[in-house]
Amino acid sequence: MAQVASTEKWTLADGTILTLRPITPADAAIEQALVRGLSTDSRYFRFMGTLRELTPDALVRFTQIDYDREMAFVAVQRTAAGESEIGVARYVAEPDGRTCEFAVVISDKWQHRGLGRRMLSLLIDTARDRGLKTIAGSVLRSNTAMLSLATLLGFSVSDPGEDSTMHHVALSLAPG
Repeated sequence: MAQVASTEKWTLADGTILTLRPITPADAAIEQALVRGLSTDSRYFRFMGTLRELTPDALVRFTQIDYDREMAFVAVQRTAAGESEIGVARYVAEPDGRTCEFAVVISDKWQHRGLGRRMLSLLIDTARDRGLKTIAGSVLRSNTAMLSLATLLGFSVSDPGEDSTMHHVALSLAPG
C-alpha cells in the first residue's frame, strides 16, 4: 500500500491558516457541502455538467479512495462549528501506471488567493514522488483561470481536436 501523504498547514497572504491533508471517508459531508456551495460556473468547470450535488455513489468514490492509484487533498478551515472544506485537488492514475488525470476545485469565495496553485503543486509533487511520469487533464476552453494556472505551472496546452470546447493540459513529471 502506498504511503499516505502528510498534513500541512498553509497560510494565506491575509494570515488565514488552512490545513491541507489527504481526504478520508469521514470527509463525505464536508465534500458534499463544498460541491453544494459552488457557483453554477464553478460546478460546470469542475464536473463539465449541471450537477448540483454529488450522488451517494460519487461521495463514496471521491472520499473512499485507493491510495495506491489515486490521491485527493482537501483544504480545510477550522471553525467553531468544525472543519469546512474549501477546496479539493485529486488525481487518478491511468491503468498504464505512468499517467494520471487531475482535477481541482476551490470554493468561489476562496479563489484567486493562491490556494489552487498550492494544491495543484502539492498534487504534482505527490504524483512525482509516487513515480508517475505525466499529470494531465481536460479543461474547458472557457475555464481561463484553470488554463492560466496550468500554464503558470508549466503544463503544455493542446487542442485535442475531437472536441472544440476542450483543451488538453499535460505536465511531464520527470525530475529536473
